[in-house]
Amino acid sequence: MKKRLWILTEERPKKKVIETILTLYLKDRKISAFIDNIRIIPIIKKKRFTFVYEIMGIKSPKIPRIFLKLVSGNSSFVDYLVFETTKEPTQKDKPIYIIEETKTDDKESRNTGIYQRASKFVYTDFYYPNVKKIMLYNLQIEQKENATLTNIFGTKLLKTLGIEILGKKGVNNKKFSAFKNIDELITLKNKMPETFNGISIKLKKFKKQNRN
Repeated sequence: MKKRLWILTEERPKKKVIETILTLYLKDRKISAFIDNIRIIPIIKKKRFTFVYEIMGIKSPKIPRIFLKLVSGNSSFVDYLVFETTKEPTQKDKPIYIIEETKTDDKESRNTGIYQRASKFVYTDFYYPNVKKIMLYNLQIEQKENATLTNIFGTKLLKTLGIEILGKKGVNNKKFSAFKNIDELITLKNKMPETFNGISIKLKKFKKQNRN
């Protein structure tokens, strides 16, 4: 049986996001295909909704059937897990992509657009190490021209973790490059201005002490 593509998500299926995921898959697998009018068709069995959709609108003899399933976890997890399996994926299967999506930019919230998302990737690494991780910006407003230090610091953290960033302009700029070492990370973090209430986190490196 040919492998099928499964997209597991808690999110409401959105055509734009699905198309971005499929385009990434085609590029990574070096598959030529036509994507035209993506359709997300619910699968009904015995007059009941199965929480599974079939994705239509992608044409290639090398493309398997594509399904999207709505799932719910017991804790905060990433927005999309993408699997390549012959049957519906189980906990024993390993995804090919781990994707977190955000509509938030610097203009709206410096915290939720970076830090809250980055922490999820650290969490998923315990379950799925060495899986391609993607931060997907599905921005609804124009991106802020000049990035804040918070945004720069958070983006550098994502790069340091080996996370690919899609949908955000300028991320290949040198100022967003991964941290070279812990000293560089500490220096940039401590340059960040105080918050409105005067409370911010500062970092300091200590020599390792023997515990006897």
